[in-house]
Amino acid sequence: MKRFFFAAGVAAVACAPAFAKPGPEAYGSHPAIRNVVISPNGTHVAMIALQGDQNIVTISKIGGGICRLGSGGNRLRGVTWGNDDRLIVIASVFGDIAGIDETEGDYNQAYSVNTQCADAKKMNGSSVIGRLPDGRVIMTVLTYNNSSSSDKNMRRWTKTSGKVNLHRVDPSTGSGELYEDGSDFTQAWDVDGSGRARLRFDYDRGSFRQMVYARLGDSNTWQMVYDGRDEKNREDQLEFLSIGERPDTAYVMARRGSDRNGIYEFDLRSKAITRTVFQDPKVDAGGLVYASYTGEVVGVAHANEDTEIQYFDRTYAQMQADLRATFPNEAVSVVSVTKDRKGFVAAVDGLTNPGGAYYYVNNGEISDIGKLHPGLTAQDIGPVKFFSYAARDGLSIPAYLTIPYGSPGKGLPLVVMPHGGPEARDYGGFDGWPQFLASRGYAVLQPQFRGSDGFGKQFRDAGRQQWGLAIQDDITDGVKNLIGSGVADPNRVCIVGWSFGGYATLAGLAYTPELYKCGVAGAPVSDLPTMLEWVSKRSGRWMRSDDHPTLLMGNPIKDSKRLNDTSPARNAAKFRVPVLLIHGKDDTTVPIQQSQVMADALKAAGRPYEFVVIEGDDHYLSKPSTGAQFLTRLESFLGQHLR
Repeated sequence: MKRFFFAAGVAAVACAPAFAKPGPEAYGSHPAIRNVVISPNGTHVAMIALQGDQNIVTISKIGGGICRLGSGGNRLRGVTWGNDDRLIVIASVFGDIAGIDETEGDYNQAYSVNTQCADAKKMNGSSVIGRLPDGRVIMTVLTYNNSSSSDKNMRRWTKTSGKVNLHRVDPSTGSGELYEDGSDFTQAWDVDGSGRARLRFDYDRGSFRQMVYARLGDSNTWQMVYDGRDEKNREDQLEFLSIGERPDTAYVMARRGSDRNGIYEFDLRSKAITRTVFQDPKVDAGGLVYASYTGEVVGVAHANEDTEIQYFDRTYAQMQADLRATFPNEAVSVVSVTKDRKGFVAAVDGLTNPGGAYYYVNNGEISDIGKLHPGLTAQDIGPVKFFSYAARDGLSIPAYLTIPYGSPGKGLPLVVMPHGGPEARDYGGFDGWPQFLASRGYAVLQPQFRGSDGFGKQFRDAGRQQWGLAIQDDITDGVKNLIGSGVADPNRVCIVGWSFGGYATLAGLAYTPELYKCGVAGAPVSDLPTMLEWVSKRSGRWMRSDDHPTLLMGNPIKDSKRLNDTSPARNAAKFRVPVLLIHGKDDTTVPIQQSQVMADALKAAGRPYEFVVIEGDDHYLSKPSTGAQFLTRLESFLGQHLR
C-alpha cells in the first residue's frame, strides 16, 4: 500500500523532547480520536476527538474541510452514519431518571447533524439497530408505564417495568413513529439487512429467564423459538447474538458441554443448534464482529494474549491480510467500511503506532487519520510479557508483566494492578495506566486471577464467592512469583486497582499487610454486606441465590460471617501502610459511600489514609482529563511511599 497523509483536522498533542518523559495526560487522558467512521459513500470521516478537556465530534471531508461539534455538556458515547448526509451522535446525561423514584443514572439521547455539523435534530430514539431501504433508521425506545420517551433510555437495568419498542426515524428531521410494539416484557430486538424485525427478546422477571421469538420466512407472526425457563441453570441459557447468514437461522453463544463457550448456528425452525461457527480450545469466544454501517456479521472475536479477529467475510479477510502485510507484527482491525467496500478505516497498534492509530485505505492507498495517543513514541512504551504462574493450589494463573523500556527487568519496584469485574480480564494491547507506571520506572503485574472472564467456565466459577480468599491468594502468589524470579524488589511493592481491583487493593492491605508498602483503591467495594444491600435496594427486591451479585459475593444472610470477615472496612485495624482512596462522586456502579465507610473505619483505627473525591465524574472516569489527574496523584503517592 502507498502511504499518504490524511488531513483529519484533529489538533495533535505536541510531542515532548526526546529527553523528557511524557506527562500523565499522554497516558491517562481520553484518546485524541476514537469511534472513527467513514460515511457510506466514502466522502466524509467522522469521529469523537479530544479538544482540551472536552470530547467533540469532528466531520472531515476527504480532500479537505472539517467541521466541529461540541458536546453541549453531555458525555459523547458514539457516532454512526444515518445516511450519506447525516451523522447520528449518541450522548448521555447523568441525573434523575424521569418517572422512576429515587433513581439516578445515565440515559442516552440521539441527535443527528449534517456533514457541516449543522442543522442538529433531536431524534426519537436512543440507539440505532438497523436501517430501512427508504433511508430511515430503526431505533430503540424504552417505555415506562405506557409512556414513551427516548429520554428515559438507560444503559443499565433498573427496578422499573419498562419495555423496549422500536421506532423508525428520519435522520434528517429526527421525527419518528412506532415501528414495532413489544410485549410488556420485551427488552431487545434484532433486525435483518432490510430492516425487518426478525428476533424479539422478552424477559421473564419472575424466573429471570429469556424468551426468544422469531418471524420465520415471510410470516409476520411471532413464534417462540427458545425458552430460557427450560434451562435448569440460568447461566446455561443460550445467548442469541444475531440473525444468521442463512434464512431462518441465528447465531448463538453456548458452551454445549465444553468448558469454553463457542459460537454456533441455531436453526429457528427446528429450534436446535446445527453447526459450529467458531470455537477455540483455550479461551472463550468473545463475540461477533459486525459491519459498521450495514450491521451484517463479518467475523468473530476472541482473546488469547490479545484480542484477535477472524473474518469469514472474504472482503474483510482480504483487507485484514493487506493491513498485516503493511504493518507486520502489529495488531490490525477493520473498523468502518464504505457501502461499496472500496474504502475502509483501519485501527493499528504496535511498535510503529505506539498507543494506536487510525488509517484510511482506499484502492490500495493508505492515509493517516491520526493517533490515539500522539504524545507517545515507541520509547515511551514498555514491553509487555504474557506469562503464567502457579497459584498455591496448583492452578495456572495467566498474567501480564510490563517493564520499563530498556530495563533489564530485575530488582524493580513493583505495582500489582488487579483488574475490575471481577468477571472481566485485561488484554495485551496498549493500556495507559500500566504504561505510565512503566515510564516512571515501575514493573507492573496484571494477574488474571481465578474468576477472570474469557478463560473458561471452570476458571471463572473458581473465583465466585472467593473475594478476599482464593482470588486474593492468586494476587499474592503473583507478587511472590516476581519476587522469587528477581523481577521485583520485595521491599518496594504497592497494590493499585479500580472497582473490584480497588476491593482487591484493600483486601491485600488488610489480609497480607506485610507484602505491601502502600495501596491505591479507586471506586472500591469495601463492605460486602452494605454493597449487597445497596444493589438489592436499586433492583427493588431481595437478591436471589442465582442473581449475579449473590453468585459473585455470597448470600447476605447465609454467608454473613464470611462477608463480614472479607470486608476490608470491617478489618481496618489490620492495615499497616498508607492507602489512597479515590472515588467519583457521580458513581452509580459502586456508590461513593463504599469509600466513605472505608475512610471512616481507617480514621477510627488510627491508620494513615487519604480520601479524594472526584467531583462530576462517574465510575468509568468519563471526563477526558480525570484519568490524567488520577495518574498525577498516583505518581506522587507512589513516589512518596515506594521509592
